[in-house]
Amino acid sequence: MEEKAQSSPTLDLPWIAVPLAMVGAFLLWEGLSKSVPYSALHGTIILAVGIAVWFQQPWARLAGALYFALVAGGKLYQQYTSDFTAPQMLAVGGCLSLCWALWHWTDLPRHGPKRPLVSIVLLLRQPRFLSNTAVARATTVAWGEQFVAGDADQKGNIIAGESPLFLVRTAKASYLVHNQNQSYFDNVKDDLAQITELRVRNAVAEHAGWIAVDLLDGSKRFKTQAEAYPLIGRLVAELTGPDCVAVLCPETGFVCVFDDTVDEKLRSADPLKALQETEHVPVIGVPVDDPRMTAAVAEARQRWPEFLKAFGQRQPGETFAVKAPITSNGHTEFIWLQVTNLDDELIHGHLDNDPVNLPVKCGDAVTVPIKDLNDWAFTRGETTTGLFTLKVIQQVTEETPVPNPSGQA
Repeated sequence: MEEKAQSSPTLDLPWIAVPLAMVGAFLLWEGLSKSVPYSALHGTIILAVGIAVWFQQPWARLAGALYFALVAGGKLYQQYTSDFTAPQMLAVGGCLSLCWALWHWTDLPRHGPKRPLVSIVLLLRQPRFLSNTAVARATTVAWGEQFVAGDADQKGNIIAGESPLFLVRTAKASYLVHNQNQSYFDNVKDDLAQITELRVRNAVAEHAGWIAVDLLDGSKRFKTQAEAYPLIGRLVAELTGPDCVAVLCPETGFVCVFDDTVDEKLRSADPLKALQETEHVPVIGVPVDDPRMTAAVAEARQRWPEFLKAFGQRQPGETFAVKAPITSNGHTEFIWLQVTNLDDELIHGHLDNDPVNLPVKCGDAVTVPIKDLNDWAFTRGETTTGLFTLKVIQQVTEETPVPNPSGQA
């Protein structure tokens, strides 16, 4: 998602901005009203720094820290060259405190872009009809407060607007609920080519609409934007349904394929973390001509006698698995299976995970030719031998860019 430059105060308003602006305004007023150029000059500088901190301009941190360090140094020199005075030392302490606070300002933006959109998105198999009364009902259940459909200028907990955009407003925060009848991605064909996880790719290809809940303004309720995710997650959980194919977090770019566990994860104290704890084994697509994969498969086949020897000497509690291609209805997937028996030409076992596009499931009995072997692994105690293709799959996953969603703000 393309981020826009910061142009307005953010939710994480640095506390130091307000006192800086107030002190600067007072000194400027005092300098102008009493014709004291020294006070007016310092007031102008402090006021400018305070406003810049408010709007989170990167230069404000260094400029403000340097200014207050110089002022503190000047006043210390005055103390050294003249009589000691308590007000002067208090001024030194105040300047040094402001210098320290600006130098350790942790909310400094990354050279212009604003923080990512705080949002959770449902990708839908088909567009959905959604009314303001339905959103009000879902919000009432999710948050345990009464919400009613109405106009934005009404008081109380209000759901205003109509598809494709609703405003959810409370006394301390505002949210947007999107209900769109189009793809969430700008260039879905290009994005599909970049997605290596087959379940995610299928979900993105299948979706034809989306619903999202965004934080619009929560400055009175949340100290940081991340605190809004549990509430957003609970509302999104009330908007799920059988038409959902995936859940997406714009801030991280993570896409979670929808299943029966998603609602519970959305209602958890940390929905983003819970969603990433997927129970599905990733199914990664790797080009057949990738030289790294070709080399890994060749090593697995060359060292196959190691597996045969270990399997012949197997003990209770040890696990033996192989990965091989399974084809059905024109679809081929490389799947791990737990080995139960071997003969001269065939490997017998049970599928160790659910495939994506095949009419079989985890636990089904299968038989594959040894000549089609792609990888193998066995575990003895704490030691695992094999997994030759795993490193390649991890590299391919790390090289995959995050899909580019449409610029929703």
